[in-house]
Amino acid sequence: MNDKGVSLPNTLTPEMKAEIETMTALSGAELDREFTNIMVAQHQKEVEMFPDQAE
Repeated sequence: MNDKGVSLPNTLTPEMKAEIETMTALSGAELDREFTNIMVAQHQKEVEMFPDQAE
């Protein structure tokens, strides 16, 4: 727990591990494209969760 009283995870999820493994094999434009795809997908998940968390 940090000084703000929030517990943060200290391990990666299987999904995160798979994303890292995929990106490790890429370079250049392919890496950029995959990174962007992952970031967009994560953002979409967060946007979908927002209404539930806002209540």
